Amino acid sequence: ADAFANIQTCALIRAPLIRAGELRAFLYAHSSEVRQWSDEDVALLEEVADRTWAEVERARAEAEVRESEQRFRAIADTAPVLIWVTRQDRVRDFVNQAYVAFQGGTYEEARLEDWRAIIHPDDQARLLQESLAGEATAQPFSMEARYRRHDGEYRWLKSFSRPRLGLGGEVVGFVGVAFDVTDIRETNARLAAVAAERDAILGQLAEGVIVTDPQGAIIFVNEAAKRQHGVEALDVTPEDYTDRYHLLTEDGRPYPSTETPLARAVLHGDVVLDARWRIRRPDGAEVLAVGNARPVVGPDGERIGAVLTLRDETARIKAEQRLSESEARFRTVADTAPAQIWMTDTEGATTFGNRRFRSFFGIRG
Repeated sequence: ADAFANIQTCALIRAPLIRAGELRAFLYAHSSEVRQWSDEDVALLEEVADRTWAEVERARAEAEVRESEQRFRAIADTAPVLIWVTRQDRVRDFVNQAYVAFQGGTYEEARLEDWRAIIHPDDQARLLQESLAGEATAQPFSMEARYRRHDGEYRWLKSFSRPRLGLGGEVVGFVGVAFDVTDIRETNARLAAVAAERDAILGQLAEGVIVTDPQGAIIFVNEAAKRQHGVEALDVTPEDYTDRYHLLTEDGRPYPSTETPLARAVLHGDVVLDARWRIRRPDGAEVLAVGNARPVVGPDGERIGAVLTLRDETARIKAEQRLSESEARFRTVADTAPAQIWMTDTEGATTFGNRRFRSFFGIRG
């Protein structure tokens, strides 16, 4: 009552503000004279109330939009990647600080500069075509190309863009983000060069070489190993080594796959030296292999794979067998001869004597 008296209120009227079935507020009007409010007064007050509340909601929405934009700018400006927002005419409405730092100059200069002018000449035609095609889909799309930084150096940027949609679902522009992937590409190129050099060297070795990843899947087979096995199967895991590479034990039985030298190196970290096994090639020929297997350990001591080296010992072992058989035949013939037969080395030491020779000199054996 005191409050009304202070503003000389002799007549008072209020209009409720109801939205979505809920009372949101009241709008009051007062008069310093005693009066009876007419229907026209009530209608006018309700209209004023509606308009006032609409303005309040608009101001509140604008404040929320400004606050949201401020949050977005703050987040975008702290991001270490290039971010931009474009209108439908492709002019940038916003660029973040990383974008400005890449372009150089002031914020407005960076925002208004034509991004197409800094594309590497060798990438320009391709990139513009990809950009137009991507925008035409009204779906997210990505591109990768070289762009000239403010210091003149070209850097590889991988960008991702997605459409901004209006209230009616129409495309009103795009939001984009770009990552500098130059260092990653250079590292990958160096790794590819090292891998190519490694493969070239291993490919020239007479010994077979098979390399696996940490899980034991075969990722490399050199030419010698391919010839020895008659196959070159990649992505084979330990439980399938025997079936895919046709492995047998030295006495010809199927080799339990997880007990093969390479599987032991993968699964248990074993170092296997001078192991022997057989390989039955697809053409039916058998190879007697001798080889070593060991885990490959990274700088941190963690196993990062395994390697098997093997050589085809079939010819050597057959030659040893023929030599052994030849020596046995010679001894048989010499021992049945009616005369003494012996051999010496260059120093004159006796290296062989037949039975008559040994009997004459009383040599046992």
